[in-house]
Amino acid sequence: MDRLPPAVHVTTALLCLNLALGLFGGPPWLIGGLVLVGPGLVLWMVWSVLKDRSVAVRDLDPHEAWGYQDRPDLRPASERRS
Repeated sequence: MDRLPPAVHVTTALLCLNLALGLFGGPPWLIGGLVLVGPGLVLWMVWSVLKDRSVAVRDLDPHEAWGYQDRPDLRPASERRS
């Protein structure tokens, strides 16, 4: 991912705003409203990150099913040699 999706920036900014309002005595109706909107923002953020296609990811080979593409030293216990 070169750039983060806008949902990440919006959700993080509103979380920080809600934290600041809570710490410095903001209006309770605004704090409560942001708390109620929070789960929807998190779902939007997760959806945006999972649907992001800015990085090409190849499918794992059958012998890599439980490993990581960027860590060849991590592999299933059945393939490790002691």
